[in-house]
Amino acid sequence: SWGSLFALIALEEYLDFTPWEGFRFGMIDPDERGKLSRISIQDRHYDVEISSSAVRLKEEGKEILRAKGSAVFRHFLYSENEISFEVITLERREIKVQFLTKGKYELLVDDETKKVFKGKSVKFKVPAGEHSVLILLLEKHD
Repeated sequence: SWGSLFALIALEEYLDFTPWEGFRFGMIDPDERGKLSRISIQDRHYDVEISSSAVRLKEEGKEILRAKGSAVFRHFLYSENEISFEVITLERREIKVQFLTKGKYELLVDDETKKVFKGKSVKFKVPAGEHSVLILLLEKHD
């Protein structure tokens, strides 16, 4: 019976991993607020909260990304040396990313350097539309 797959469709609207979009989460225009907890993807556990006012992603209970307003994130990669993703929004959004280590980083949006900075997190804005984001660790600090 196909009935048991209907729940999977709902889950995949929040968070999914596919060969085409990689690790994907978020919604472009959610009708209601929702939350999924302890979803296992590639041996890690994720929580995702989605509403019209925010998207939050936690890995192993620690918040790693937050967007003010709804958005879809695709091809999300998160490691000590590099964080990258594509983001799709209908309006300008502020995004905050927490890093695994303190250091000197370079933020690129659509292959253009936006800033070089030091710290353990970064906040930045993206305009409406589809954008690629890359954050590179240039130098590790203790």
